[in-house]
Amino acid sequence: ELIKNLMPELKQYLIIAELVSSAIFFIYFLIFRRIEKTCGKFIMFGMLASFYISLYDFLIQTNSFATAVYFFPFYFFAVFSLYPIAYHYLVCVTNDENSRLIVKIFSYMPALVTVIVAAFYLPLSYDDKYKFIHTNLLQINEGDSFFSLFQNIIFTLYYIQFFIFIVIFIQMYFRNKERQSSKSKEYNLFLPSWLFMVIAIFILYELIYFVLFIVKVNLNFDVLVQVVDFIVIVFIGILGIKHDELIISVQLDSLLKNKVVSSGNKIKSTDDETASKILDEIKFLLEEEKLYLNPALKIEHVAKKMHIPVNALSEIINKYEEKNFSQFINYYRIDEAKRLMLNLESESIKDIFLQVGFYTRSTFNRAFKSITNQTPTEFLNSTVKK
Repeated sequence: ELIKNLMPELKQYLIIAELVSSAIFFIYFLIFRRIEKTCGKFIMFGMLASFYISLYDFLIQTNSFATAVYFFPFYFFAVFSLYPIAYHYLVCVTNDENSRLIVKIFSYMPALVTVIVAAFYLPLSYDDKYKFIHTNLLQINEGDSFFSLFQNIIFTLYYIQFFIFIVIFIQMYFRNKERQSSKSKEYNLFLPSWLFMVIAIFILYELIYFVLFIVKVNLNFDVLVQVVDFIVIVFIGILGIKHDELIISVQLDSLLKNKVVSSGNKIKSTDDETASKILDEIKFLLEEEKLYLNPALKIEHVAKKMHIPVNALSEIINKYEEKNFSQFINYYRIDEAKRLMLNLESESIKDIFLQVGFYTRSTFNRAFKSITNQTPTEFLNSTVKK
């Protein structure tokens, strides 16, 4: 009885934790740390959707129904967006593609649900909308035929989307294993196994929840849902923080899979022949996939994947390139920046520093001046005059 009485309070604390953590993560990604844009945007979208869901749940939990009435129309858009976001993130990281009709249906499900919600909800009067959002979606409502119809449609579409996700996730998993074990010299990206394992755990939870809901097991679904939602938000947040490093790891694993230097034995000697091979390998990594564009790139990443002690790799670069690792990488970044600046249609260098692997404009300016003896503006003006 005591546990039962504590459930509403526990649920409220969990919702507040979701709301606060999703807001902090989103602000962190948006302002304090710029993650790689191409695939990182899916992390941002996922966190934004999680924040919207948490905000709506918070409004309901605190009885702010007058405000929740206006947030409800896009609530299910956010809910139905999470699986497509997860799928497209995995596809983006591996440069994979699946353009079959089933994937297109899966991807456009959030838009379809938003139209259905609008058809049911928008024609209602304010009082009926107020009553509509009071009803608990996680319980079968047999008394209200209008709401039951809406609920059945939403749950049916959600689990259609969910089972499509399972099918394409399994296909992606086996394709990933094939890429990982392939002896071909073809460059194919593949994801780490732990990422598939984490997503598989969430899928298992959804399956258990689905079975319990169908057989109407008397459990407190509300608290269970909030616990899992909080875990999902934390996972997305950690994935976002580690995203740039994940991209580097995926690229290095794929590029070094069939390379001689990346054999299982650690390289300890730094003789000229070995050093030459290592430098060739590093230049291959930089030029083949432009790893320097990732601002999170560190010498530790390269050393670990090439099975070389960090101090040995640092010694090789200092001795044979006469630069430290940061300076060595920045030469590639500044060359890329100059190439981009020469192709500018206007005399603006805004955002170029982000494109070439710098987190801040000031760091970019210092590196540019150090390498070219000009500021970016001076370089741009000198090229325009020519």
